[in-house]
Amino acid sequence: MANLVKQIDAELDKLEREVAKLEHARAILLEEGDNEVWFKRPEHLSADENRERVADFLRRVGQAPRVEILQATGIPRGSLNMALDALQSDELIEREENQGSGGVTIVWTGERSQSSGAKSSAAA
Repeated sequence: MANLVKQIDAELDKLEREVAKLEHARAILLEEGDNEVWFKRPEHLSADENRERVADFLRRVGQAPRVEILQATGIPRGSLNMALDALQSDELIEREENQGSGGVTIVWTGERSQSSGAKSSAAA
């Protein structure tokens, strides 16, 4: 019985590593302008550095027609809100809270580099 448990644990470990690799590959591909990005806060970043990272990322994804940002782990809702507040104060976006999903819909209203008005959704 113990041997079977070890085999199952080993198989689960392999699957978890494979899922992590696929999520990482997916994030890279989707960051290039597709429609979803999985956010994981690197542990070595401070909250302020992470807020900057989120704000920079939101400015970059603003070039895509539609981007859905899904929180996987660790990115504080406050970091996302501060980044959105900065964009909103620059009159680049309008946003609506999505009560059902807990996310926020971002409607790009201002000038963005390499793109005109687009819509983006973020769940955090």
